[in-house]
Amino acid sequence: MKTEEVQNTKKREGENVREEFNINLKDVKRQLGYDQKVNQKVRKQLSRKTIGFVMTLKMTTVYNIDKYVMDATVARKSTTIKDPLSNKTAEIIYNDFDISVKNPKQYDRLYLYLFPDQFNSFQRLDPVDGVINYPLNNLLSYNIAFVGFNKEGIFWSEQSNVKSGSQGQKVLERISEKELDRKLAKLNKNRGGQEAKLFEELNFIKTTQQNYVVQALRIENAKFRSELIAILFKCRVEQID
Repeated sequence: MKTEEVQNTKKREGENVREEFNINLKDVKRQLGYDQKVNQKVRKQLSRKTIGFVMTLKMTTVYNIDKYVMDATVARKSTTIKDPLSNKTAEIIYNDFDISVKNPKQYDRLYLYLFPDQFNSFQRLDPVDGVINYPLNNLLSYNIAFVGFNKEGIFWSEQSNVKSGSQGQKVLERISEKELDRKLAKLNKNRGGQEAKLFEELNFIKTTQQNYVVQALRIENAKFRSELIAILFKCRVEQID
């Protein structure tokens, strides 16, 4: 189960990077007015090392738009790109974003889910001490949801149409598994037929929560047995005396 979940997570993360890269690349080309067919003859005059565009980063000129759009996407960092033919520039913008959960230590596990409006899938982030700092793409609008769980159940908080900024500290409310299904399905609506991935994620959340319940029960039982043994051995010692 754990190995399968790790594989599903890596696959989803890879798909998310590709989707965001394609969105960024398309918008960069739009900003530069790039038409490959029209400019093909002119661009052949450039060095073979120059693939379409030049990007200036920290006073250093570098080439290859695909590579540097990908680098900006993976780093989630604002970037300026310049076309050497037209001198036009294009920007990839990432906005600061942070959000936190009140009393995070009461939860055995916490996840933040991002549902970008132009993605087919979702993103899952792991808070550190209940806090998420994660730059958001300026081209996208996000619906977000915090999910926490412990032996008492599943807890939830959500927010719509987020683009940037500090979202403050959220208080999670307990919900049933049925409510979790409904809420996540609503956030995942119209996302390119990704119901199977959401179903996998729901199973992961529920199974993890159930495992924590079992583990908590085992800890309580072990503690009870230890206390009982201490009492019994004490009685035996008193009888011998």
